[in-house]
Amino acid sequence: LILSSFDPEKHGGPSFGVQIAIMLGKFAATLVILYFLSRFVLNGWFKLFAVSGEMLFVGTVGYALGIAGLAGLAEFSPEIGGFFAGVSLSAVPYRLEIEHKVEPIKAFGVVLFFFMLGIDLDLDLDSLKEALPWS
Repeated sequence: LILSSFDPEKHGGPSFGVQIAIMLGKFAATLVILYFLSRFVLNGWFKLFAVSGEMLFVGTVGYALGIAGLAGLAEFSPEIGGFFAGVSLSAVPYRLEIEHKVEPIKAFGVVLFFFMLGIDLDLDLDSLKEALPWS
């Protein structure tokens, strides 16, 4: 079964090995682009954004959403793109100011995550009886 996934004629597309190579190539290209962006471009951009706290915040969120969108275009998940944007922003000299400005959104994200997790719980009477140790 596993070896049959390497056969391109069976599935009508490129073989599994070719798909893995394409994915790794896209990943390597993304890392190279982000490296050069963080090394040569971000310092100049964020020097302009650091004029005020609001501009720094908007620039940070815009950069993170832009990288997330580009990751989506490269067929990666936008979450991975946001993660890579955060990693590349860690090399910017204004990272402490950025962290201070983005902290409320991070706290809201944690609350929203646990809220959404709680909404997905099945809380009918039978499942509560099974969960309680004294019932």
